[in-house]
Amino acid sequence: MWPRLRLTPEEAAYVQKYSAQTKPGVANKPGVLRRMYPGTLIIDATVRTPTYQFAIARRCRVFAINFAGDLNCFNLQIEDSAGEQFQMTPMTSPHFQAGPNDLPVGTYGSPPVAGPVFPGMVLGPGVFDPNIRLLSNQTLSVKGQAVADATVIPEARIDFTIFVWEFPGMPDSPARQ
Repeated sequence: MWPRLRLTPEEAAYVQKYSAQTKPGVANKPGVLRRMYPGTLIIDATVRTPTYQFAIARRCRVFAINFAGDLNCFNLQIEDSAGEQFQMTPMTSPHFQAGPNDLPVGTYGSPPVAGPVFPGMVLGPGVFDPNIRLLSNQTLSVKGQAVADATVIPEARIDFTIFVWEFPGMPDSPARQ
C-alpha cells in the first residue's frame, strides 16, 4: 500500500493535508501537493553510467519511485546533493492485488539475463521509509550503472516515476502553483 501522509509538527505549522478550509475562522493554509515526475536512464555503447537529476524549487518529501524496463541490466544508486544514499523497500504485486507474485523475470535484485536480448521488467514501487526530505533547490540523483560490459548489454533503458509530497507553504518555497 502507498504510505499515508503524516505531517510533522514543523510541516503542520505551514500546510494542511488538504487545501479546503476545514474550520470557520481559522486561517486557511495551503494543502500538500501530491505530484509525480518522470525520469529515464539509458545505457548504450557510449554511456555506461547514466544519471538523472531530480531538482525541485519547493520543500518536498520523496515517498516512492516506480521503475519499469530493463531493471536486470542496471545497478541503481539513489542519493541527494549532500551525498547521502537512500535505500527503498520494493513492493511486489501482492501488495496491490490478491494472488501470487507474478513478476515476469523475478523480483528486485534478480541477476542479469545472459545474452544480447533482455526482456522488460516491471517492478512495483519502491517506498522510502522514512521519506527522503529535500529542501528547496536540493537535488536527488538516480544513478545507473551497467551490470556487464558493452558486448553483453549493448543497450538498456529504465523509465521511472518519482512520487513526491510538496509543501508550498513552507519557508523558502515558492507560492502555490
